[in-house]
Amino acid sequence: MDQQERQVVAFLEKVREARFDLIRCRCKLERAEALCERITQQISGAPGGSGDVHKDGAWAALADQRSMLLTSYRLAVQAELDVETFISQLKVPIHRMLLKLYYVDLLTWPKVCETLEKSGT
Repeated sequence: MDQQERQVVAFLEKVREARFDLIRCRCKLERAEALCERITQQISGAPGGSGDVHKDGAWAALADQRSMLLTSYRLAVQAELDVETFISQLKVPIHRMLLKLYYVDLLTWPKVCETLEKSGT
């Protein structure tokens, strides 16, 4: 494998991992937002509003986590767009299909083979 091929494989693997990160970030982000919502409701319902330093600190920590997760999410989405653009530029249709199934759809190689067999490719 030459240098350019190694770079392409490294790029695709990086994006595959970014897609998994995207899934993880989406789940973490949803949990963090739900927790922020619950804490906000608790703070709003407490006598004196949000005067509880512990609650304020917890909410601030969750807000920071949410911000970090959003940044990770945006980076993963950009990586996803990069790989989809890269794959769409390949000239050989079977190459596009193989790479899409593995790197975009996140199928395992056995599932890729199964999908291709079912499609008659």
